[in-house]
Amino acid sequence: MAKRKKEGLCPCGSGKKYEDCCLEKHYFTDRRQELRAAHEELKKEINKRSFHSKEALQAFTDDFMQRKNREPNPDFLGLSADQVHRMLYFPLALTSDIVQINEDLPLETFQSIPVVRKSVRFLKAFSQEEPLRMTAKGNLPREFARKLFEELDDSEWKKFIRFRSEEDSLQVHSLRHLLKMGGWIKKEKRYFKLTARGKKAVKNGLSSEHYIRLLRTFALKFNWAFQDGYLYFWIIQQGFLFSLFLLHKKARNFIEDISLSPYFVRAFPGIFKEFGPKKREVEAIKEYYRQVSRCFSVRFLERFCAYFGLIDARKKEIGPLPSNLIVKTSDFFDNFFLWKV
Repeated sequence: MAKRKKEGLCPCGSGKKYEDCCLEKHYFTDRRQELRAAHEELKKEINKRSFHSKEALQAFTDDFMQRKNREPNPDFLGLSADQVHRMLYFPLALTSDIVQINEDLPLETFQSIPVVRKSVRFLKAFSQEEPLRMTAKGNLPREFARKLFEELDDSEWKKFIRFRSEEDSLQVHSLRHLLKMGGWIKKEKRYFKLTARGKKAVKNGLSSEHYIRLLRTFALKFNWAFQDGYLYFWIIQQGFLFSLFLLHKKARNFIEDISLSPYFVRAFPGIFKEFGPKKREVEAIKEYYRQVSRCFSVRFLERFCAYFGLIDARKKEIGPLPSNLIVKTSDFFDNFFLWKV
């Protein structure tokens, strides 16, 4: 029988586990070193030439740096620094050379996707009882929230929850915020009401237009760190489009979540600068990396990708307890995102 391939291998191709190979190097990576190296190369190129004016020198400098920023970078899985910059700061806006969204998928394509299915059930139940008077804390009425909790919350911890308000159910609480942020429901004089968009969704269902709005709202406005207990790790949310590209490149077949994390932290070593150990304490660095890896799995894979139907996922069982998440891109992912790279 062939030996099972190790999981969590280092992206450098050494065959070693990432934690025992390049983790420490990436942990202390300073992207400013790359910029300094580019400036040194620029100085050498300038010294080889003569320029008739300051404007000509500036034009050469600008062109040189733009060319450097457009060069494929192995740390970014072959993307350039310019492409990744636009993924971080202008996702799905100035990234059409990298990926486009298929807006022509039929209505039935979306109906089994968890976020769509739960949003439809939420809005239909809401429409039957609106306007709903909010609580003193600004939440849904307790009994209505309890009804949603019983119908929509499929958390593995549900049986342990003592329900008292919508805040006791992360799924209900988050969905209410998401639908308000996206403009399906609104607050008006201490009442929750459907908006025109919400009424249209109740009548006609959620189409690709609604799904795209849900996705944009969740990715760009909703706080992924909400109630998950991890450190902030802002780059996990801001880098969502790069992480989708990572899935496109590395998760076309089932792969363990821990095998994806090394590629993410190689691209964004700055995640280690937030709160991590400042000294070369190997075990402390490894534990911090494990926190990053678990947070990446929970926020990006479970609460974003699985929720939006972008991955097929299952828990890998080891003994009596679930272990790592095993994921692959879904058929919907392959039809919805049209990658150019």
